[in-house]
Amino acid sequence: MTFFSLLRDNQLTINRSRPRADHLRDAVRTSAVSMGMDAYHLDASTIPAAHPVNRDSTFAALVDSVVFNHSGPGIKFMSLTHTRYDPDGGDRRVTAWLDRLASRDHHLLERLDVNIGAAVHKSPSLFRSTTLVDLRLVIHAAARGLDDGAVHLPLLRRLCLEHTGFRSSTHFQKLVDGCPLLEMLHLRYTVIARREDTAVGIEIRSPALRRVVLEGCVGYGMVPLEVSAPNVEEFVLSGRNVVAVENAGIRRLVARKVSLLMDDKTCFYHMFAPFLNVGTNMARIMSGFHGVVELAISGWCIEYLSRIVDSINLPDQWEIEVLRVEGMWPNQGQAGIVMHLLRSSPWLRSLFITNEVGHIASLPS
Repeated sequence: MTFFSLLRDNQLTINRSRPRADHLRDAVRTSAVSMGMDAYHLDASTIPAAHPVNRDSTFAALVDSVVFNHSGPGIKFMSLTHTRYDPDGGDRRVTAWLDRLASRDHHLLERLDVNIGAAVHKSPSLFRSTTLVDLRLVIHAAARGLDDGAVHLPLLRRLCLEHTGFRSSTHFQKLVDGCPLLEMLHLRYTVIARREDTAVGIEIRSPALRRVVLEGCVGYGMVPLEVSAPNVEEFVLSGRNVVAVENAGIRRLVARKVSLLMDDKTCFYHMFAPFLNVGTNMARIMSGFHGVVELAISGWCIEYLSRIVDSINLPDQWEIEVLRVEGMWPNQGQAGIVMHLLRSSPWLRSLFITNEVGHIASLPS
């Protein structure tokens, strides 16, 4: 019986770190890892602990074997996690893996989860896969391979990009436009436009889209962003919304539920607050609400808004029915913002407030 014949359900997870035996056996029972990988990890002689370079080479050789020599019906789910590659073109090796996995002549890839420490130089096949349904890329580098022709991911429903950046907003626009069935878009610590980018704007408009999460995404350059997709149920913005110019950042937002969440640090506030218009940017986002009936807002967001309370202009069609204030601080400024929101919400049916009583009462102006 060969190694490849031991793969279960065409699913394979490859992790460079050596997991505990009981965790691995449980993974095997759930078909997340092949039985061949069980023997690979538990045989200490296979990966000499004193020679990390040899260990990495052994790992890479195993992935080569699985990706290029698989003789079964093809892998449907692949996860590559926490890997480290040799300096001799290891990142190009990863690109070759992704191109091969995305090729229908060899695999039937539906789900791909890649958390690697190497840049993906180009992977045209990956961004033109006609089988991918779920894609997560954590590549710690620029998102490449998007500049040669249009993206074509006709079946993709879930897309998560982490720790990456786009060379231009045009490339990001090309990506979202190339996913007509996309239901969930999650961007984490991702720069969607460079500072020098002067494009007319970015529009997220797919009718299939249901959930959008922008987590720690501070890079918009000078480009305005609109979320005009008509069926978005939930939009989550977390992290400091840093935009240097008035017309940049999120300008229009269509969604039923919006969460404005920020878990800042006091030391960062002292460093950045004097020259970053965080509260003003947040007020601009709120002025661009369309169809929002539920709003969740965190204590740090309210604190920044309390500094510009006289500049808050809510939209005429402000129809909030549910307001959630999460982690309100015990100070008069935050109470004033909450009262302002209440007075501006004639359709309000439900109000939820949690207090963060352990927080300092206020920050210096």
